[in-house]
Amino acid sequence: LFMSIPSVACLLGVVWTADWASRLPSTAAIMMTAIIVGLWAALMRALQKVINRPLHTFSNLIAALRQGDYSIGARSLGEGDAMSEVTAELNSLVAMLREERLGALEATALLQAVMAEIDVSIFTFDEDRRLRLVNRSGERLLERPKERILSAHADELGLVDFLDGASPRTEQQDFPGASGRWRISHTFFREKGMPHQ
Repeated sequence: LFMSIPSVACLLGVVWTADWASRLPSTAAIMMTAIIVGLWAALMRALQKVINRPLHTFSNLIAALRQGDYSIGARSLGEGDAMSEVTAELNSLVAMLREERLGALEATALLQAVMAEIDVSIFTFDEDRRLRLVNRSGERLLERPKERILSAHADELGLVDFLDGASPRTEQQDFPGASGRWRISHTFFREKGMPHQ
């Protein structure tokens, strides 16, 4: 916009001050001024659209990525310019995040399948000692479905003593689903930056 103002001002100066312009009626100079200013405004509006459209596309794509939607991509508007390079990089990022999400979903599905079939009772507690994950063996041991015990405190489930002390160790314990001597082993890990046991 600012780079074009001197050119438009020079052109208008020629229209109003040149020798040939003085021989024209004043309405012709006014009409030429209106045409020049109108063309300049139209070109500036077109330039604004050309610049804003890809930026809106990039903004929408980044918002979709932030919300976890990796199904969309940006269409390249040309080749060899900076916008097409940004478009290509954003599309590469979308493809990479999509692959990572699919890998994470497959790993989660595999973990759930293994945990469901393993014959060891597994309980996962967060830092507040609330149950976050349990397998089928753990449900059978407590004789309660996971829908009823998830988010329950370890104390409510009778497992608070298992979270403290040496690991591994063996203890005698009675549960609703079984009684006997149990080998207790626990470990710590982090999920989303929060400690779990």
